[in-house]
Amino acid sequence: MSSNFKSEGRSLQPFPFLIRTARSQDLNPIVEILVSSFHVSTGWTNWLHPLLRLGIYEDLRHRLRTRSTPYACLVAVALPTIEAPIAQTTLGSPSYSSIAGTVEIGVRHPVWFAPLEQHVYLSNLAIAAPYRRQGVALNLLKHCEKISLEWGYSTLYLHVMEDNTAAHRLYTKAGYDLYRSEPSLSNLFGRPRQILLYKSLK
Repeated sequence: MSSNFKSEGRSLQPFPFLIRTARSQDLNPIVEILVSSFHVSTGWTNWLHPLLRLGIYEDLRHRLRTRSTPYACLVAVALPTIEAPIAQTTLGSPSYSSIAGTVEIGVRHPVWFAPLEQHVYLSNLAIAAPYRRQGVALNLLKHCEKISLEWGYSTLYLHVMEDNTAAHRLYTKAGYDLYRSEPSLSNLFGRPRQILLYKSLK
């Protein structure tokens, strides 16, 4: 999945979130956020969602366990406030509803560059509906920049769908520029193409 983020607000609110690396107990809430953000459940497609959730769950679980290349999955965890306390599980850890958003960052050998070159690539940026328009996505992107520099890379790349205007506004605000429009057979069927964006940290 590309970073097909939906509707981040124009102005930042006070940031009552903690950003940390994902843990195994975060898998279910992360999967729910990804499914609700990237896959619309309507009509006859409803029966596909259990299989879709299972596939996303297993893929993410494998990535969290496999550390052959630099990789991180980040989550933004909503912190409790007097106005909005976060529900706690019986073990005292935040409940599923406290996971506000997620993003993945990794080093890849993408096909759009020379095969021996490695680049930092962002994917699966998604925010839970109750936490949108609060600056969560921008803060996750900022943390990805710090990680990229720690790994020794000064340029980040991500894909976004051509027709996702909310995502384009977000990434423009975050300092991303167009690298290229990806050629795709999906255009023959009237589907929007993917746009490759990049940001230089130099």
